[in-house]
Amino acid sequence: GSSFDFDIFAVRRIGIAEFGAAAGALAVLFGLRAVSRAIRSEDEKRSMVVFLLAPRTRREWVLWSATGLVASIAEEAAYRGVAYSILWYSLGDPWIAVLLCAVAFAFGHAVQGWKSGVIVFVMALVMHALVAFTGTLVLAMVVHAVYDFVAAYFIGREARAYDAEERKGHVLDGPDGSTRI
Repeated sequence: GSSFDFDIFAVRRIGIAEFGAAAGALAVLFGLRAVSRAIRSEDEKRSMVVFLLAPRTRREWVLWSATGLVASIAEEAAYRGVAYSILWYSLGDPWIAVLLCAVAFAFGHAVQGWKSGVIVFVMALVMHALVAFTGTLVLAMVVHAVYDFVAAYFIGREARAYDAEERKGHVLDGPDGSTRI
């Protein structure tokens, strides 16, 4: 049979340019996170699924950390590695393969809402560019993990603040769905 001769953890040469590309990709991801936050109202932010799932306790952090690390590796391997290779091989066009993988990655994060879906689509394109430039998934896996850990830290901190406000009674949902302050 046919072989893709694809080694998910292959690393050719990683030098200053590749580390610079990884740092640049990470900066773009955080820029996109800032855009994602800026395009939402305070109420919209509070109702986001990520705040329900955010780690708050030490035990939740341990579980989230294991999940986040596995997800970072698996998602990069699946979307930027295997799916991309199969689609490029099948369709004969790397650009269409990238677009289809980015769309699939965005749909995979659909629970976060359509605004996040658009941001995640662009993030996927950034990660594909990183893999194309560096020739390895390993740096993309590291960038993905670092982004997820840092984002989770800030999301968890904000979720704890929201929880504290609700416990103090500053933000309470009334029986009619209204918000009391």
